[in-house]
Amino acid sequence: ENAIKPALDQLAGYVDFNLHFIVTESGPGDFKSLHGPAEVEGNILQLCAAKLSPAKYMDFVLCQNENVKDIQNNYKACAQKAQIDVAALEACKGKEGKDLLSASAKVATAAKAQGSPTIKLNGADYQGGRGTNDFMRAICTEIKGDKPEACKKIPEPVKVAMTILNDNRCADCVSRADRLIGRIK
Repeated sequence: ENAIKPALDQLAGYVDFNLHFIVTESGPGDFKSLHGPAEVEGNILQLCAAKLSPAKYMDFVLCQNENVKDIQNNYKACAQKAQIDVAALEACKGKEGKDLLSASAKVATAAKAQGSPTIKLNGADYQGGRGTNDFMRAICTEIKGDKPEACKKIPEPVKVAMTILNDNRCADCVSRADRLIGRIK
């Protein structure tokens, strides 16, 4: 989220960005998530912020990310900082917010999201880097026709030579090397 936001800002008007959440709905309005009830409430607040202010909700999300352990309490200050109406945000937290989370969970499930983040770009799994320039490069590649000026200013990625040595007696070393390469990328 922290790396995609600058890319979204630079490519405003070219990207339809949506944030969805992985939760289990055991009954209407009853959700479970990996990090518990605080995460569920944070998901609801962020979806409400997106509904109330599509242009500013990512500012709200990034503010909440500054102290994610206090997501249940920092939403008022973050809403004010992002210029989102606090009263409207609080009004959305109930049934409306739960309905938004239910719909979001259905989208995440349909996308086969297994972990966070699961990133899709034009419906395809995104496997690239997680830096702003990586996102910019990938998004600009997908833009058809005239590209925005920001696409012309993305620096080339730094090339790094790498050698991985394996012991041919190690049956698991190839998969370990593949995981290492994935992490380094």
